[in-house]
Amino acid sequence: MSPPKSLAAYQDTYTKFRAKCRSNHIPISPLEEAELGDCIESTRHDLQNRSGSSAQDLLLSKTLDYQTSLLAPIRRLPPEIYSHIFSIFASISTSSGFNVHLDVRRSLKYHKPRKMLFGAVFTLTWVCSSWRAQAILQSDLWASLNLVIRENKDMLDNEGKELWSFLRECILRAGDFVPLDLRLDLPPTFPLYPDTLGAFECLMIHAHRWRRLIVDTAQLQIYFEFLKRLAASTKLSYPLMLPSLEEIRINFQQGTTPDERIMATATLFSESFPSCPRLQTIGMSHLMLNGQFDRFFQNLTVLEIGRFGGRSFAHLLGRCPLLRSLTIHDFRRTEDLSSSPSDPCCFCHAHLSALTLEIGEYFPKGVWADDALCLPSLSELSVSFGEIYFDDFESTPSFSHMQKVALYELRGMLVRSQCRLRLVKVYKETVHGYCAAQNAIDEFLASIPLRSDAVCLELE
Repeated sequence: MSPPKSLAAYQDTYTKFRAKCRSNHIPISPLEEAELGDCIESTRHDLQNRSGSSAQDLLLSKTLDYQTSLLAPIRRLPPEIYSHIFSIFASISTSSGFNVHLDVRRSLKYHKPRKMLFGAVFTLTWVCSSWRAQAILQSDLWASLNLVIRENKDMLDNEGKELWSFLRECILRAGDFVPLDLRLDLPPTFPLYPDTLGAFECLMIHAHRWRRLIVDTAQLQIYFEFLKRLAASTKLSYPLMLPSLEEIRINFQQGTTPDERIMATATLFSESFPSCPRLQTIGMSHLMLNGQFDRFFQNLTVLEIGRFGGRSFAHLLGRCPLLRSLTIHDFRRTEDLSSSPSDPCCFCHAHLSALTLEIGEYFPKGVWADDALCLPSLSELSVSFGEIYFDDFESTPSFSHMQKVALYELRGMLVRSQCRLRLVKVYKETVHGYCAAQNAIDEFLASIPLRSDAVCLELE
């Protein structure tokens, strides 16, 4: 029987195999595999017949984990398979859809920089040195940035400088060719410190690679003023040229009234995005239809609007000839002063296949172009009910009456279009917790054109 090993011997063995795991030093020849198998059996035997301290037990257990890990099939995968797995992991590990997150709302007095700069991609770099090297070299993992910016005086100290320097390094890791996905959450005021400028200048230099841009801000003007100040401080050109931009979403609360917020978008949007030839998806919290948006709508396939101001669906679809999916949560009828009777007005849209509509308290009548609009390709329909209220003082609630009128006009458009719906979703509960009149929903579903295999869902 061999004499028992000392704690120092166990420590040496543990250190040896930990280093092999971190460097992915796997056995290659049959001889190396046999030697590793003998080591595993020896460690397992020592662990089963342990009589030493808890420190020895812990070292043996960790050593065995490292030894068996060296035989794991995943360690033998080629780099291109690793790359694919890493991309999938990064995409499903965060609900926001971004791999790198910067959140400077926290104070550095209580949170270290690594707590303010985080994300799924960093988890991959902590496993072993080979994974770290693979993740650092994989540009697409670093080309997805979610930046939540706030005025924070802690950003002026050394740790703040370290944070911005680290962010700049992350941006540089995205390389020069991979498309960039970016979300900006901006405050009303944000001073551009030298270290901050370095990071954002690096981002602006690569604006030609921006593929997806999401902006969240209290006022739309804040975003555009931020870009102007940034361009002036870094001597970069403004407005930005965004030749690769495919998707843009802007959420803001500008204006004292909803109508003011609708009016605020057109000029600012048009001035700040002069060239977006690949733009296919637009999402706006507020949008008013006028001629300034026409050049952005020509190639659109997806349009999602929170509160929309316009004359009719026909005038909107006439500007979006390739549109396949349309979502409108609040339709407000407005007369665009810059429009004319000759403005584009589509009475038969051949491409629209998905329509999501919220019928609220102010949903106007006659928005389907005076019983003329047709959507023959429509196959998916989603209907919900927003700010509609019951009137407790009338025997017949006004909610039910408005709902029936809106659904009746929608039904007429669907029948006229001679489309065949494959999927219909009706959300019965309103934003205020009321339930839509069941008889109106039943009548609507029974009278619209459906495919024989159509699925109709009534959801809460």
